[in-house]
Amino acid sequence: MKITTAAVLINAAMWLGVSAAVITAIVSTGSTAALWFFIIPLFGTVSIKQTEKSKNDKEG
Repeated sequence: MKITTAAVLINAAMWLGVSAAVITAIVSTGSTAALWFFIIPLFGTVSIKQTEKSKNDKEG
């Protein structure tokens, strides 16, 4: 599995889990105060930074 695929799966699982929890909280309490929990995935999102080698970079 490529690292980018893993990052996408991790992010999707995190957002889906938080979304399910927030929807459940809104339905059970009737209050939209649970929407603040969407801040959690914003801080924990996995990102991959890809860099390209330039011609000036020395290899090996």
